[in-house]
Amino acid sequence: MEGTSQALSRRSRLTSRDGISDILRDRKRMTGHHFELAYRANTLGEARLGLTVSRKLIPQAVKRNAIKRIVREGFRKQRGGVGAVDLVFILKQRQSSRRTLSLEVSHLLSQLVTCQDS
Repeated sequence: MEGTSQALSRRSRLTSRDGISDILRDRKRMTGHHFELAYRANTLGEARLGLTVSRKLIPQAVKRNAIKRIVREGFRKQRGGVGAVDLVFILKQRQSSRRTLSLEVSHLLSQLVTCQDS
């Protein structure tokens, strides 16, 4: 069975610390219970994702990586409707359940789409 890869391409990720810092400096933002979503428009024609999960907040790498997977999955599912923006999700509170984090990511992305439409 052949399927298409659903991984985020390098083009869809914010990988440099400078790129993420620029967005955090010039950002618009939305906040949820666990995450802050910083965003700004880009000229690339597609959404890009950056993640910040502090080692001080979540010391175990396994848990930090799990949180990042949850955010990437939510972004991957909704990136078509988001438009041409750079997004940075910042974890601001200790982990809750995976379902709670996933719902919050979906909610923040939906809010962003609604905000852009108005």
